Amino acid sequence: MSDFTKIAIMHSLIELLEEKEFTKITVKDIVTRCGINRNTFYYHFEDIYDLLGQTFQYLIDQTNLQNINLNNWREMLEDILRKVARWKLAGRHIFNSLSTHDLFRYMHQIYWVSFENYFTPIFNEMNVPEDDRIFFLTTLTDTLIGFTIEWAEKDFNEQFARKNIEKVAEWLTRILTLDPIQ
Repeated sequence: MSDFTKIAIMHSLIELLEEKEFTKITVKDIVTRCGINRNTFYYHFEDIYDLLGQTFQYLIDQTNLQNINLNNWREMLEDILRKVARWKLAGRHIFNSLSTHDLFRYMHQIYWVSFENYFTPIFNEMNVPEDDRIFFLTTLTDTLIGFTIEWAEKDFNEQFARKNIEKVAEWLTRILTLDPIQ
C-alpha cells in the first residue's frame, strides 16, 4: 500500500476532527470519508489511537520542527502558529478528548526531539555534562507541555502564544549567556 493512502487516511481524521471530538470518531467514519475499506485502514494503523499518534507525528514532521535551530526558530514558530490557527477546531477536539497522560506522551515525544536537536550544539560548545543536559531538556519539555495545555485551554489564542514564546526566548537567552556550572 502506498504512503498516499496512509496520508489520505490521516487527512480524513483531521477533517473529521474539525467536525467532532476524537472520542466520537470511529474507524467506520474514517474509511467512509476516505473511500477505503477497513482492511486498508488496519494495514496502516493498529487502531484509531495509533492513527492519531501517527497523524500527530506526520503534522509535526510537516513543520520540520525537529530541525529547529538558532537561526530559524522564530520562522518555524510562526509557521506552527499559522498551522494551529488553520486547524484550531481539530486541536480543540483533540484536547477535549484525550487524557492528560496521552496528551503528555504525544507532546513529550515532539518537544524532546526538537529541543534536543536545538540545544545539542549549544551543549557541546558549553561542554554541558549529560546529566545536566537531561535535566534541562526535561525541565524545558515539561514547561512547554504545560504551556501548550494552557494555550489549548485558552482556545489556542495567538496573542497568548506569542507573549509566552517571547518570554521563553528571553529567559533562554538569559540562561544561555550565564557561565556553565562547574
